[in-house]
Amino acid sequence: MKKTAKCFLCLMSIAVFSACTNENESLVTDDGTGIPMKLLAQMLPIQTRATVDNVWNGNEQISVSDGNKAVTYRITDANGSMQVVDADNPLYWASALEAQEVKAWYPATANNVEPTTWSVEQDQSTMSAFQASDMLYVSTEVALQGSKTLPLEHVTAKVIVNLKGDGSNEEALENAIVTIENTLLNATVSDGSLTAVQETPQTMIPYTIMPPISDNLLSYQMLMVPQSIEGKTFIKIQTASDTYVYQPKVGDATFQGGYKYIYNITVGKPGIAVEVIKSNNQWGNDGEEKVNLESIPAI
Repeated sequence: MKKTAKCFLCLMSIAVFSACTNENESLVTDDGTGIPMKLLAQMLPIQTRATVDNVWNGNEQISVSDGNKAVTYRITDANGSMQVVDADNPLYWASALEAQEVKAWYPATANNVEPTTWSVEQDQSTMSAFQASDMLYVSTEVALQGSKTLPLEHVTAKVIVNLKGDGSNEEALENAIVTIENTLLNATVSDGSLTAVQETPQTMIPYTIMPPISDNLLSYQMLMVPQSIEGKTFIKIQTASDTYVYQPKVGDATFQGGYKYIYNITVGKPGIAVEVIKSNNQWGNDGEEKVNLESIPAI
């Protein structure tokens, strides 16, 4: 009986080993290549245009690297389905069972070289310039028999400025000029994290949101590289008769990649009241935290 049991166990071991070997051998197709990776690009949080709104239009191009080779994939629909651009040069699954680590970034780069620098547009008053300032990145594991999703995340910070009047100055505010002051435009990139390059600060022009958000008179948005602004002008509002500036306190304008920051500003007399709201998660998530409310006199 003992001999029979031992023989049975040996045969079982051989069968398991053979199954594993066959599993890996099955990755080699008749043409001698392998099984191409089919992946899904997903922006976090999940919502249903353009990358800045967490929605794919289709035809966006993404670079994907498995550590040995990097290729370009094209988004084919709003769900993030992906198709390799060069059908003769896809990425292949290395294992039938084990997960593989891949990196992906949007927009795709020349020769799919992982980016080491990123810049946002100084003038984001057009939607094309606003969108061109967006970068997405992910490092994750995918598997032939498991998850094939690339959960891409924004690496720039999104800033929204809302303006309201006090009931007597709305007409004057309608033609206000809003600029974002003392900002850094360039950053280095390391594993999907941005670090601002310390250089001469610039004045940025935000994109005007139409119609304005909620019951605000005017709304603006822009994308920024992570940085901290304190003790100097950050938001400037110019009307025909007055100029208002907002100088954030410590922590009120410290921007992290992937997060959204909202500045609700009421313009009146003697100046402006500013409410600062920071999101708790990636853009589009409802979790928000009120940071500060302060009144600032007009210049």
